[in-house]
Amino acid sequence: MHFNQVFDDEARQLLCHAEEEARILKSEHITSACLFIALLRSENGEVQMALTPLGFTVEEARSQVQQITGLGEWTHSAHLVFSRGSFQILGRATIMASRGGPDRVGVAHIMRAIFTEPQGVTEQLLKKTIQAPVPVTSS
Repeated sequence: MHFNQVFDDEARQLLCHAEEEARILKSEHITSACLFIALLRSENGEVQMALTPLGFTVEEARSQVQQITGLGEWTHSAHLVFSRGSFQILGRATIMASRGGPDRVGVAHIMRAIFTEPQGVTEQLLKKTIQAPVPVTSS
């Protein structure tokens, strides 16, 4: 994939944030969980409207990923590559963008691709959130 040609500026920034998250988690790959945490860092309005009700913060998502996978041991400073799952997500986002929107992939396309077919750690995070009981407050 040629990121400069396929992804808009905001999506490329999200991919940079995902790489930073992989380094923070000491992962040897940029995983779907790294993409999800990077989405939480996004200031995109559509993404915020979708994610805010889930109640995730960047720190909480990072913590939950570490609980599920443990902290990695990767310390190499070279450019990281996308995991197979992340590459599939980006492929789905590219297909979504080509079907009816701008000809470049945006952050919202990546979010939809993650939510359409969540996998791995991201799937576990979303299931945990969706199944969490809603607190009841008395008026």
